[in-house]
Amino acid sequence: MKQKAYHITLLFFFPVFQSFITTIQFNNIVANIQLEIIFFAILIAILSVMLLFTIIYFCIAIDHWFCSDYKLNKLWPCVICALAIVGIYCTIKAIINTKIERVQNCIRNIPNAIA
Repeated sequence: MKQKAYHITLLFFFPVFQSFITTIQFNNIVANIQLEIIFFAILIAILSVMLLFTIIYFCIAIDHWFCSDYKLNKLWPCVICALAIVGIYCTIKAIINTKIERVQNCIRNIPNAIA
């Protein structure tokens, strides 16, 4: 239970930490791009692990549902896991699109910073 609380806390407060660190003024745009890539990699790794564990739990829940002679009350964990899988997948997809756009904007601003 404590591990779940830690993961949920990290998931909610990770954007706060990122916005706090990115408010520091960087003289070098390359450092800003590197920071974006580091946060991107960490966040995608955390979400990928969560997705993997959710898929494993979904398989276990499906097995329990099969073993319970298809009782409806054993189906709810399967439905909840399926929704969690879809939610985590959509989150990963949105983060990838957002980070790619932010890095492209930083790269476009390099000629303006040099001039």
